[in-house]
Amino acid sequence: TDGVDSNTSKVGIIDTGHTPTEPENGFRVPKLESFVPGEPPLDMMGHGSWCTNMVVGNASPGVWGYSAGVAPNSIYGHFKARNTFPGFGKTSWILKAMNAALEWGADVISMSLGGQQQGSVGEDPYTRFIEANCKENAGDEDGAIFVVAAGNAGPDEWTIGSPGVSPKALTVGSWSLSDGSPAIFSSRGPQGAHYEENQEPFEGDRA
Repeated sequence: TDGVDSNTSKVGIIDTGHTPTEPENGFRVPKLESFVPGEPPLDMMGHGSWCTNMVVGNASPGVWGYSAGVAPNSIYGHFKARNTFPGFGKTSWILKAMNAALEWGADVISMSLGGQQQGSVGEDPYTRFIEANCKENAGDEDGAIFVVAAGNAGPDEWTIGSPGVSPKALTVGSWSLSDGSPAIFSSRGPQGAHYEENQEPFEGDRA
């Protein structure tokens, strides 16, 4: 996250859309765009709004006390790439949304989504996109930091999905608020890029 200012950075969120008329985000109207045919960029499922508020939400009460987004003052946009029901997103929709977020100038791209890896890590379309467009390879001006969900296929090892398997992504698991331990369903590493070199000690453990 070097060089990213949470007060001035632009965050592109890719999910099921967003409802801007919410007090948690100060009723701000962000950049909204949809790549789901026939659906507006507004969230009609709930997951996308939750993901957005976890980034830019103002402090609000909940069952665990007051909580706020990690970067409430950042500039944000929501690029819808998953449909309302069942929250499915085609590869083409998601890649278009990732590209649109980059063209908009996102410094960080947040993706709470994932699926089965398509081929090897080097062949998978999402990991290839992240490899080419991460700040390390594309530069601070043109690239982005990709923050991706690990997935819900845990607790076994080798269960991280794509695009979380990308070596250039910041992949995030889930934890239990009650005791701070990893959630039982949260996917676990190591990630697929290291499967070949660790095949012997991890034989039979990969999901």
